[in-house]
Amino acid sequence: MAYHRLLATRETLHGTFHRSQPPVLWVDSGDVVSFQTLEVGWRTQRVLPDCDLATIENRDPIVDDGPALTGPVAVRGAEPGMILEI
Repeated sequence: MAYHRLLATRETLHGTFHRSQPPVLWVDSGDVVSFQTLEVGWRTQRVLPDCDLATIENRDPIVDDGPALTGPVAVRGAEPGMILEI
C-alpha cells in the first residue's frame, strides 16, 4: 500500500466534473490518497492573520467555470460499476 498527497496546483485543479478529464494521479487498489483542496471560489487558505485570501489565477473560462476540484485520480484495474471505498 502506498500513500499519496495530491496538492492543489494549477496542474491538478479544474472546475468541471466530467469523464473526459484526464487523471492527474494513478493509484493501485488499497493505496491512500490525501487531497489538498481550495475554497469553492478558487481561493487558497490564509497564510497570515488579517491577510486576504489569494485566488488561483490563469483559470480557463470553459474548463474552470465551476468550483475548484483537485484531481481526478484513477485506480488501476478499476472498471465501471466497481465500488470505491472511502
